[in-house]
Amino acid sequence: MRAALLALSLCVCSVSAQAQRPAKPYTVTRLADGVYLFSAYFYSSLFIVTSGGVIATDPISPKVAGLYLQAIESLTDKPVRYVIYSHDHTDHIAGGAVFASTAQFIAQENARVNILARGNPAIVTPQITFKDRYELKLGGKEVRLLYFGENHSNSNIAIYLPAEKILMMVDMVYPGSVPFRDLPGTDIRKYLDTLRRLREVDFKILLYGHGPPGAKQWVDRYIAYFDDLIAEARKLRQEMSYEEMVEEHQGSADVRELFDLYVERVAERAVEALRPKYGRWGGYDEWAVMNARRIVLFLIMDG
Repeated sequence: MRAALLALSLCVCSVSAQAQRPAKPYTVTRLADGVYLFSAYFYSSLFIVTSGGVIATDPISPKVAGLYLQAIESLTDKPVRYVIYSHDHTDHIAGGAVFASTAQFIAQENARVNILARGNPAIVTPQITFKDRYELKLGGKEVRLLYFGENHSNSNIAIYLPAEKILMMVDMVYPGSVPFRDLPGTDIRKYLDTLRRLREVDFKILLYGHGPPGAKQWVDRYIAYFDDLIAEARKLRQEMSYEEMVEEHQGSADVRELFDLYVERVAERAVEALRPKYGRWGGYDEWAVMNARRIVLFLIMDG
């Protein structure tokens, strides 16, 4: 009887331990033959396994890069030969040292300048740079790196696989969601110019660097979203001006507070006006008003 109870107890403990075992902290999604999307902690990176080695993109942080290497090694014993930086922002490239013993690092030339200017010794400086276009071939795979000019940063590139019709453009188009917060680091006018140029590239799968893949149609949807947001904010600014708000309060409030109130009022009304069309997009309740504030400021200063 005691033996039976002990066996039952061990069985229960074993099942309990399995139930409590944490899930793997990353996922790997196969996109095409030899092409994978690694995702962890709200970041995503593209990697390509070839007969000549691995091409990896954005190593994220040291912790995530360790998981990234683990994921790659679970699929191949080939070393990482190249690491491509999508752009210079630290949150996407800080983990490069994990791959430095086997890989060469590639980035748009402005990224190298920005990285060196920051002087962070933990970040691997790219050895290979280019201005507008770079073609990388390894083990029968081709990757084209395309620079359309400043947008989310002055070094952000499209990472394009022409045979597989896959394109990664980090921090630009978030399939299924409104843009991130107030589009930090982004030049709105140049951002929209880049989106329109992306239309000309022949691809089907779009990668954002945060979250799952989406379809190319999201480029058009983003252009429409911004066109609508700009048009609505412009119309509201014609209906109510900042000067009228100041006159209405007749010196009873700080003009800086009134300016913030004006931006907020236009942004909130624009978001509510567009809710029937875009309200089901992810993040609309949290981030759309931040998008709108940025647009209002853009129209005030550069519209």
